[in-house]
Amino acid sequence: MSYPKNAATPKAVTVGSVILIADGTVQTAGCSVRVDLDGAGWGAGGGTLAYDATSGVVTYAPTQAETNGNVLMIAVYKASCIGCSTTVLMDLQSADNNTILANGTYGLSALKTHGDSDWATATGFSTHDAADVKTAIEAAGSHLTLILEHTGTTIPATITTAQGTLTKLDDTLENDGGTYRFTKNALEEAPSGTGGDATADNQTAILDAIAALDVGAGSGAIEHDVTVLDPDTDPISDVQVWVYTEEAMTNLVANGITDAFGVVTFFLDAGTYYTKCQKSGYNFDNPGTEVVTE
Repeated sequence: MSYPKNAATPKAVTVGSVILIADGTVQTAGCSVRVDLDGAGWGAGGGTLAYDATSGVVTYAPTQAETNGNVLMIAVYKASCIGCSTTVLMDLQSADNNTILANGTYGLSALKTHGDSDWATATGFSTHDAADVKTAIEAAGSHLTLILEHTGTTIPATITTAQGTLTKLDDTLENDGGTYRFTKNALEEAPSGTGGDATADNQTAILDAIAALDVGAGSGAIEHDVTVLDPDTDPISDVQVWVYTEEAMTNLVANGITDAFGVVTFFLDAGTYYTKCQKSGYNFDNPGTEVVTE
């Protein structure tokens, strides 16, 4: 706890409870006190002991002399009892309320005087004011290197390299209504720089192949449901299902996606069909067999 230093009328300090070893009775009379100020040695306390009969707590009001230090240790004891103790830390405040922090050699006024002189002669600070920085930023635009040069700083080589990479990436992208995509030139030049496999013709062929995998629910006369279940017979939603006329799965006649009940509906003619199922995180036993009857 914290306590006024060298107080003319010291206030009481709560020390604890003194307990009789034989039966655990809390003592409310007959105790003695010893004190040690700043480690000078233990001696009999000259202050006043008091007791709270209800709680059994012992308090001690030290003398003024016992508070004229930095650390006061108080111990209360009685024969055949377990004693109690506490340690009091003195405030940096004297009895006349003149604080060391306010007026001492290292007080606030001294620190302010010392600080004013040091700030006035300090070196190593930037000589650029806010107007200089504003002018530098406006003149340099968004170019980090030029901004740093205007403020007397150099940019690390690693950042310069990263900046160059980002600039090249900017040149390969274009904004398409808020969505960025690679430019036509970037795709044509990938991956080897001389056309590679990403030419416009090859891209068209890939798109045609993707389109060929989406033929719709079929054009047959019979409505037929395909249900996809997991090993626990629970339905699986959002499964891509393709329907073929032969086991080799080359002649696609219908495709669709299962609903929340694991069901997708096709329109097929009577016959035997083979299905292929696909969804991330699942392994299906493809092809499956579906027999459609009228």
